[in-house]
Amino acid sequence: MVHFPPSLEEPGNRDLVLTEKNWRMLIAGLSGAVLLLTIYCLANGITTIFMHLYYFPIILLAYHYQRTGVLLSALLGALYVAIVAFFTYPTMQLIAGAVVRFWVFVGISMVVAYLSFVLARQQISRQTLFNRAGGGILYVNREDLIITDANPHFLNLLGYGRDELTGTSLGTICTSPDGEALTPETFGPTIPDEYREVWIRAKDGHEKSAIISVGELPDDQYVLIITDITGQIQLQNENRQLSVLQENIIANASVWLMVLSAKGKVLIWNKAAEEISGYPAEEVVGSASIWKKLYPDREYRQSITEEIDDIIQADNYLRNFETTILSKNGEK
Repeated sequence: MVHFPPSLEEPGNRDLVLTEKNWRMLIAGLSGAVLLLTIYCLANGITTIFMHLYYFPIILLAYHYQRTGVLLSALLGALYVAIVAFFTYPTMQLIAGAVVRFWVFVGISMVVAYLSFVLARQQISRQTLFNRAGGGILYVNREDLIITDANPHFLNLLGYGRDELTGTSLGTICTSPDGEALTPETFGPTIPDEYREVWIRAKDGHEKSAIISVGELPDDQYVLIITDITGQIQLQNENRQLSVLQENIIANASVWLMVLSAKGKVLIWNKAAEEISGYPAEEVVGSASIWKKLYPDREYRQSITEEIDDIIQADNYLRNFETTILSKNGEK
């Protein structure tokens, strides 16, 4: 049996969920009312219409208590049959009709209980995803972008408590890359696989770079999936700086340095290579034609290639290997 305790309430709709005490009062009140109405009607010779009011407490019982609700609905139906029998005996036609309605009550309660069980399982799945997701999830009102709920990951990311963040405007913690606060006029759902870059502000004032995907919910709310990419951007910047540093070292080295592909295509050709060979990088990079220019003699070029291959296959490196090249100005 699955109930709907506060921990499993639908995020963003806590104000719409009845407490257990309210559920009991509502169901008990409706059940007592229909039983009293049954007694009144039968005592005054009214035998129709009123029995349809039993659907209200029966549906609520099955919805909220599920399996137990079916049993309680059967008990309520049995009381209905007993009251009918008490007032109408020996009119067996009315008693038989009450028995048929009893089974209708039980059948309806079973269907509602099953649907409630399926709904509860879906809510549990959504709530588990909401609580355990590795990214931030926010629910905000569509009209004013007021935050109605945030999952634990997002709260931990920014250092807020749930009560501190709910009820505040999304624009107080989230801005566009140019620093502009998000507004309902400039905010809306993203298409699948589309992300919007934003800055999110932690409680201590630190800003983090993030990407968000926005979905539209049927209850006038947006759901935001927020991923912190601050670390990724820092790593990209560090790799970019390292790459620039490496390229500068290679480009400005006083010895000939180059980077080749597996098929001999030139990928990097530094300044020393330009000065020694006479061929500028723009004529060399991107092709393997330079080797025919540096080694115009086919047999010599082939012997060099074979010897280089033998050395690399044997030792995995090439060192102190001397060759004679023909520079662009014709000098050897």
